[in-house]
Amino acid sequence: EAVDVLKKAIHINPIHMEATYTLGVLYRKTGCDQDAIEIFQRAANIQPEYVQIHKDTLVRVTTVEVKLILKPPRDLIITTPTPTSLKVTLQGPDSILKRSATKNWRYTLNLLDALPGSMQTELYTEQLRKIFPVELRVIRVQPSLLDLAYAKLGKKELPIKVPTRGKPRFGYRLIQIQSFPRVVTVAGPANTVARLKQIFTVPIDLRGKFRDQTMLVNLQKPDNNVRFVGLHSSKVSLTFLQRKIKRTIEKVPIRLLNFLNNRMDTKLTPIHANITLIGPQAQLQPLKSKDVIVTVDGSKLVNQS
Repeated sequence: EAVDVLKKAIHINPIHMEATYTLGVLYRKTGCDQDAIEIFQRAANIQPEYVQIHKDTLVRVTTVEVKLILKPPRDLIITTPTPTSLKVTLQGPDSILKRSATKNWRYTLNLLDALPGSMQTELYTEQLRKIFPVELRVIRVQPSLLDLAYAKLGKKELPIKVPTRGKPRFGYRLIQIQSFPRVVTVAGPANTVARLKQIFTVPIDLRGKFRDQTMLVNLQKPDNNVRFVGLHSSKVSLTFLQRKIKRTIEKVPIRLLNFLNNRMDTKLTPIHANITLIGPQAQLQPLKSKDVIVTVDGSKLVNQS
């Protein structure tokens, strides 16, 4: 009856502000939200400042993002890809919606009745209702249906292996590689975990390296459904050793130095020598006979006939 009276008043005077606004309030109270929105928008066109004063009663619709946290039973693990957030459409007073749009919402979905195998879980608007202010109404949730697969949860402690690629700098070799800790605990589908023998780190590139060093290296997940328990990287130390070789260089010229006695004739025999050297490979390997010199100190020579 009150609605009919207000409609008649608006029909007689289409810019009747109080009648228009009051009709919107009545629509909202009786659950006619869409009609209420249209009437409030008409009121805003007639007298914006009036609606601004009463903005808490202006009904609007907005969509917010809600972080989704899935909580299966402790002995099960979800093996299918799952959404990390929900799109939730809300309806309610304008001022409350504006505040709600800036908040970080999260919803924990308890899945305690789950069993191994595939199951469908439906999300209802009433489930999400409890996390929002009482003035807001949840009118849509996307996605509203989750297809989930569950498997028995298994855990296992596995050794950490550090793969390498490439070779150290010429003349050096890697003599030791250690990781700390040496083991990591993994959790995942029991059948998958049972087959695992070890966990690898990201490969370390040895190219050009020769100095001892320690670095933090990430672990590699062996399967998308396997996770690490409390550890995602390993501290790896590398120890290098300089290679030493023994090499003989033949026909190295012999030179006479510091011979100042012009009255004496000199003749060196032999004029070449074979030299055996021991030292770092990086230095000895490239040497050629022209790079090595054998000298005789002529200042100590005496006249012999």
